[in-house]
Amino acid sequence: MKYTDNIIEILKDLGFKFLYNNEGSESDDEDLKYEVWTKGILEATIEHSPDKKVIFMLLYSTRNLIINSIDEIKQLDKILNRK
Repeated sequence: MKYTDNIIEILKDLGFKFLYNNEGSESDDEDLKYEVWTKGILEATIEHSPDKKVIFMLLYSTRNLIINSIDEIKQLDKILNRK
């Protein structure tokens, strides 16, 4: 999904919780900066650099979900994270 400057606030408003970031961890790529947020079985990785993008996945999966908008993630959230 396209990166926006307010993506963290959008995810918080949707109920996503911060899980971790790569700050302070040893990495081969010093320019890589990202953080991971989760809600139920959905995981959002916000890549701040080198490429600004948001990647959605199912928790414990290695396949990216093709999400193009906040409306799509809201619909998927309703389907997958029903209580």
